[in-house]
Amino acid sequence: MARAYDFSDGVRAQLAELKATAEQTRHWYVEGQSACPPGDLPRHCVKLSQMMCVFSITVMNSPSGHQTYRHASFSLPIAGEGKTPNPIAIFTVAHMLGFTGGEVCPSVDDAFEVVLSPAKNWQIGVKDGVVTLAEALGLKELAELGAAQWPKN
Repeated sequence: MARAYDFSDGVRAQLAELKATAEQTRHWYVEGQSACPPGDLPRHCVKLSQMMCVFSITVMNSPSGHQTYRHASFSLPIAGEGKTPNPIAIFTVAHMLGFTGGEVCPSVDDAFEVVLSPAKNWQIGVKDGVVTLAEALGLKELAELGAAQWPKN
């Protein structure tokens, strides 16, 4: 059975606040340096009517350097085996959180865009009822976030 998702003004405002908070460099999750994962911090979480969303800007460290991602995870409040949130709802929320690309069409009331499919550069994982999306950020996006040199070594 298809679930109806609420994308009212209030929900879009919650997502805009989540995005604005997560994009502040002081709230970025830095692998190996941050005290706890974003899902344990209320400022990175929002409960939508039919799903939980956790969003962060995540810096992954590797021997070859750092890579920064938009990172979001989605789950249902009561997940059963094989149950995950609606993909179109996930892609639409991800778009509202700044993920770029994907097949976009206007909503019925033109208040927001519905994303029918993800962009090719989105990394998607599904495990234990949780859907995870990641999108690597380039220098342009990092500069727009005020962190072109992040993290500083």
